[in-house]
Amino acid sequence: MVPAVRPALLLVDDDPTLLSVLARRMGREGYDVTTASSGSRALALLDQRWPALLIIDLMMPGMDGFELCARVKRIADLPIIVLSAVDASEAKVRALEDYAEDYITKPFDPDELVARVQRVLYRSAAGGAGGRDSGRDAFLLRRWRGESSASLATAAIPRQLSQPSHRVLAAGSPK
Repeated sequence: MVPAVRPALLLVDDDPTLLSVLARRMGREGYDVTTASSGSRALALLDQRWPALLIIDLMMPGMDGFELCARVKRIADLPIIVLSAVDASEAKVRALEDYAEDYITKPFDPDELVARVQRVLYRSAAGGAGGRDSGRDAFLLRRWRGESSASLATAAIPRQLSQPSHRVLAAGSPK
């Protein structure tokens, strides 16, 4: 039996208590969680491994969340949820227009964060957002959910293929 694949999350916040609590909660929800206490640490972790989703605080010393989001998006179109105490509508609009799939203000309900993470990952796997491995991510997310091998074979086809190539590969996938 193949072990379950756990979607990877990168949590970035300068509050060590919040990182610890969120890492435990998201781990219990079935995610493979990595944490970073700064933007520079997050970028170093991204050099090693790309997560399925990033959750980023805006107000951090050194590199703030806006700069981190901009740098991440220059590397790849990875989905981002902003989790911040900044409640100003200008900051929310800027984040949502430029970088983020969602924006949650602190204090927040952990159940709501879990639901939003699940929704963003679902949309990402369905083709709404994603990075260089978006086809692989869709495959892994569907496998994690226990979907059938036929849907898994179709999900693994990279979206970057031309329509004719996609049809040829899809025709050869198990029914």
